[in-house]
Amino acid sequence: MMVPLNLDTILVNYMNRLTQQVNYHLGYPVNICYDHYASLAPLLQFHLNNYGDPVLQNNVSFHSKYFQVAVLDWFSQLWDIEILSSGCFGLVFTTLGY
Repeated sequence: MMVPLNLDTILVNYMNRLTQQVNYHLGYPVNICYDHYASLAPLLQFHLNNYGDPVLQNNVSFHSKYFQVAVLDWFSQLWDIEILSSGCFGLVFTTLGY
């Protein structure tokens, strides 16, 4: 018979498994060094909506578009490209030929 676990137990077990596995992580290349996570953790309590073009105002004031624009600016400087404003900003890579 399977004993039902509560959510806290499930999360603790999962964290323990990940903590052990991170030492042997080989595979999909990701950054597993999160020195900044504690600073960002409080932001996880908010549901932010960045719909639409990041440089245009919309009727939702609860967003993080300031950070989104900063990231886009960083990549535009890195790749020496001009970021075009559009309603479908997720398609920016199509203008780069990716």
